[in-house]
Amino acid sequence: MKSINQNHYYNHGIDTKVAFVFSAPGKLELYNNRPVVGETGVILENLLKRIKIDEFNGLNDEIKINRYKFRITNSWPEPLYKKKNNRTEAKVTELREEKNKKRLLKELGDIEKYIFVFGKSFSNISATFGFKTLQTLHCSCEK
Repeated sequence: MKSINQNHYYNHGIDTKVAFVFSAPGKLELYNNRPVVGETGVILENLLKRIKIDEFNGLNDEIKINRYKFRITNSWPEPLYKKKNNRTEAKVTELREEKNKKRLLKELGDIEKYIFVFGKSFSNISATFGFKTLQTLHCSCEK
């Protein structure tokens, strides 16, 4: 299994126009050793099918959709899930830690157009991180 500090379930992707930032890896990401699996993965797949952004240059055609073409990361690198941590999101104080901010800026600094942000904690503070992207879009996975 990958060390969390080594790669924390991050996918670099080949497209620098769009990135998806989820809250934190969960139990399924930990065991499958890749980002956004399970219910979160289904949510991402559904979003990719519905999104219509010209800058995707045809990447949203159903035949060509592949979530791993895009940058995928988490606002917090450590796995969090209710049974282990009694929470699924990092605290704002954790997200603002200098090490975490540097990691996110390194991973997302070259995104040209859109960053889709999931999770309440990071949605509330993402504007303070100074991303150079055109637009940060806040999304909700709540039922």
